[in-house]
Amino acid sequence: MELELNEVCETWLDNALVELDLSQYPSVCLEFVVLGSIDEYFRSVKLDCKKVVNMQLQNDDDWPPGESFSVLGVQIKRVPLSLRNKEMMLQSSRPWMWEVRIDGDIEVDLRCFDLSWTTGVLSTEEYEVKIG
Repeated sequence: MELELNEVCETWLDNALVELDLSQYPSVCLEFVVLGSIDEYFRSVKLDCKKVVNMQLQNDDDWPPGESFSVLGVQIKRVPLSLRNKEMMLQSSRPWMWEVRIDGDIEVDLRCFDLSWTTGVLSTEEYEVKIG
């Protein structure tokens, strides 16, 4: 299944759970479990954000590792680097960075230089464990 990242955000991640892994900061891993099935499969999406330069969390009060949060929407776009910040421009080989915004039980707004993503299929057992 060949999908674009924006299509995945719009059609899969408008009703999902997300788990944040900040243990390797300034790299952040966002693991999503899509609620319900898509094409008869339970789906997951993993975003790896590397070289995070700015991150804001709402509801960042002491949550236990492994806790999932409801997601109502995810937007990912490329934003231009500010000419005022020469240090950031020196860290990147391109004149833009990624912006990731998550709306839901937790609000996340982060900017990073490198972003990779994968999708996966979960077994019924894995899905039931993840959604609790």
